[in-house]
Amino acid sequence: MAPPTLGAMNTPLQDRPTRKRLDRVRRYIAVQNWLWSRHLAALQPWEQDTEMCWVRNPITRRWELRGGLLPR
Repeated sequence: MAPPTLGAMNTPLQDRPTRKRLDRVRRYIAVQNWLWSRHLAALQPWEQDTEMCWVRNPITRRWELRGGLLPR
């Protein structure tokens, strides 16, 4: 059996993403933001202080997910 040709394969990265694909990505991000905002709105005040959040590490310059009270 011959391997499929390059044109028949699904390539995840294309030069020009279609408008439909961009609309799907925007819709996904909008839904995730909506779900996250609903989650945060449902928290009690004492739970909001200890919620996980993204913090920039000044040493490694990478973003890390941390929970609990952060030093101010």
